[in-house]
This record gives sequence, structure tokens and C-alpha cells, in this order.
Amino acid sequence: MWISGTPNVKLSYFISSTSQSNYTLPFPLNQPKCYFFFSARYALYHAIRILGLKEGDHVLLPSYCCGTEIDPFIENKMFLHFYKINENLTIDLNDIYLKLKKNQNIKALLVTHYLGFPQPMREITSICREKGILLIEDCAHAFLSNNSYNHIPLGSYGNGAVFSLRKTLPIPDGAVLYINSQRWQPKYSLQLQGPNTFAILFRLMELLKNTTTYPKNEKMQRLAAKCFFQSRWFFIALNKYIKKGTNALINPNSYEFHHQAIRWSISKISKKALINQNWQMIFNKRRDNFIYLLNKLTDFPEIKLVFEKLPKGVCPLLFPILVKNRKNFHHALLSKGVDNHPWWNYFHFQVPWEKFPTSIYLKKKLLGLPIHQDLNEIHMEIIYTTIKEILQNAKS
Repeated sequence: MWISGTPNVKLSYFISSTSQSNYTLPFPLNQPKCYFFFSARYALYHAIRILGLKEGDHVLLPSYCCGTEIDPFIENKMFLHFYKINENLTIDLNDIYLKLKKNQNIKALLVTHYLGFPQPMREITSICREKGILLIEDCAHAFLSNNSYNHIPLGSYGNGAVFSLRKTLPIPDGAVLYINSQRWQPKYSLQLQGPNTFAILFRLMELLKNTTTYPKNEKMQRLAAKCFFQSRWFFIALNKYIKKGTNALINPNSYEFHHQAIRWSISKISKKALINQNWQMIFNKRRDNFIYLLNKLTDFPEIKLVFEKLPKGVCPLLFPILVKNRKNFHHALLSKGVDNHPWWNYFHFQVPWEKFPTSIYLKKKLLGLPIHQDLNEIHMEIIYTTIKEILQNAKS
């Protein structure tokens, strides 16, 4: 059995339709100032401009980062400053306060809700009000997550927020920009267009060939998806010949910032899939799987847990652990059929890493285990026993 790191792609998501009369979309999809994009990095690019930030402005960003959230600020030619992140993925409020006190020119603060877990938003919003700066929430991991103490959805505290729908859902692309502010530049208009069809198709095939469970003709389906994905160069050449240029290689899962995709909206098939999701099931399954591993993985001193509990309202993206030799552990799990994520192993050149040893530590040690909605207790037990076997073999 192959346990994938992403939810299963089901063709029914893109074909059938749930009755609109009794269907409610979750936050922020149900909000008027909600705008759909191909990828979250481009949503953030537009958020910066919509909120009135401009070239030469100073912004304060988290040092522990993917890297793709840094590029929109670079593209807008801004001065970047960074703050510390703790080992448990909470922000260092004291460091933020000191950085804002030291530099009175900072105009905006970016806060990331890592893996769906909320940051201390009461304190953060208080600091932003006191300093008179904009607050942007990075909710790429936090779709469907609420704050545990007041049940307010993450993304509703700041002036703007970006969500990456494709990280939680089995869709080839899709992100959302939510504007929670009156500060909309009057001359700024969003004129979006559909993404490259081949780019969406290749990403869909990539998801399909990595899916967790298959129907009776699973081998044929997976082989067909793999062959199509591997033959993408032929279709790219054809697309280039037809359109005199191609954007077919643009992948929302890469670290690159593509100027061609700045005004790409979400694809039609991904948007179609949004009305065919069972939101409560997704929320409950992810929590159940997280809690299962949380109770099991405390047995191993070789593994350090990032989170010791799962707060109410949190919809976790994955289950993070800290391991000594992440590369070996990653490959050992893969060899036994368990997909996993060496989380954020890319070091962005703009971050002064020597000033942030904890962020370096997280970059090198954090490994994400799959807990998505298409997995169940049987899969979680397989993950647990596989980890147990790997650790026992390492001792012998």
C-alpha cells in the first residue's frame, strides 16, 4: 500500500455538482471580498498592492519561511526585515516588538499560521494597532482553522489574508485572497485570466499518479497518469507551436515566481471541485488522524513532537516531528510506502540565516507526516508501525 502525502483525486469532484440551495461554503470562500488565484504567492503579490504598500516600504516577515511568501515582497521592491520563530512554531512576540521599536519605517507585518495552528492574534493585533501598521495573515496552511479561544476563523484578524486551497484539497491549483480592510487602492483593479490548460492538466496527472487508493483498475489508471505526465514535453512542444510560447511548465508546487502567472485565476476544474467537498468530514478526519499519531508517537525518545496537543478549532495540515537525521528518515519512510515531507528545506537567499539558528534547526529537522482526509485509523497505524520498525532497525 502507498500512503500518499496528498488527498485522493476523484473525478467526481470535477464533474458532479452538489445542490447549491443547501450548500454553504466555509470562510473565506463565503465572503464578498474573496478573490481566487492560481497560487497563494500571486494572491499575496496583489494583497501588497491592494492594501496600499508600495516600492521602498519596509516590511517585517517571519524568518522560518517556505520562501515563496518572500518573493512577492521582492517583486514589489520592498525592504525586508525578519523576526524570530520559536521551536514550537510560535512567533517571538518580544522580537517583533523590538524590531518595530528599532525601525519606525516598517509598514506591515506578515504572520504565518504554521500547519494550521494559530498564532497569538490578540497580542499581534494589539501591537499592529499600537504601531499603526498593516497586518497580513499567511493562512496557506490554515484553511478551515479557527482560533481555539473565540472560534474566529484564522485570516479574519488582519487587513488581508492568503489561503492555499490546494494544500488541503485534492485540486491541481487554487488560492484565495481575502481583504478585510477598507484600504483598497482606488486605481487598482484585478483583471485575472484563466491559467494555462496544459499546466493544470500536468499538475492533475501528477496528483493522480500519487493518489493513495485506487479503483479495481488501479494499475492501469496509475500507469496512464504516469505516462501522460512523463510525456508532457510533447504536449509542451505542441502548445508552444500553437501559441508561440508556453507556460505549460508553471507548477504551483514549485519554489519559482513566474511573472506570467501573476494574473492567473484559479482553474475552472479546481473551482468546480470546491462545491463538491464535505468540509466537516475534512475537518474531522484531519483532527482524528492527528490525535491518533499524537497519542502514539510519544513512545519514541528519538522523535520530538512539535505540538503536544491539538487545540479546538485547528484543522492541521500534517503531523510535524523533529528528527535527528531527516534525510535518512525521509527515505526510509518512502521505501516502506509512506509519503512524507522534509518540510521547507529551501533556504531563501534574502533571509540572514546566521541570525536565526532556530529557523535553521526547523529547516533541517522538521518532517511532516500525512494525516489528510482520505486516510483513516488503519493508515495511521501503518505509519506508526513503520516508524517503530525504522527506529528499531536503526538501533540494531
